[in-house]
Amino acid sequence: MKNPQDYLPHLTENMRQMVGVIGIDNTLSIMKLYGGQSIEMVSGVKDSVIKRQITQAIGESAADLLIRYFSRETIYIQMVSSVESKILRSKRNQEIGIRFSELIKDNQNYNNAVRVLSGEFALSDRQIYKIITRI
Repeated sequence: MKNPQDYLPHLTENMRQMVGVIGIDNTLSIMKLYGGQSIEMVSGVKDSVIKRQITQAIGESAADLLIRYFSRETIYIQMVSSVESKILRSKRNQEIGIRFSELIKDNQNYNNAVRVLSGEFALSDRQIYKIITRI
């Protein structure tokens, strides 16, 4: 993904808190390092494997802030790939909504518009119906 800000709406609460503490770029580095894992943040330990890896990924000052903020908590680190899938799905759904509006303006009836979109986006008509009703 090109714009790190695209990730924000799709992050879990812990990941949003992490962004607030160390910024989006450092959070993405942690997600790449530990995505899909739960890690225990232990403050006061000078030489743990986790602290060394985090420090190497984001630098000492950011690592210290992060470990202090989540001290003694076990947090689940979201996977970058799952967030990227959500971003792509969201953008696709927006495109479907825009295209649906265009088809309706061009005097397509609802069912024909869904059929066209189903072919264009390689989705079932039921998936298109669900997307359109959520937009």
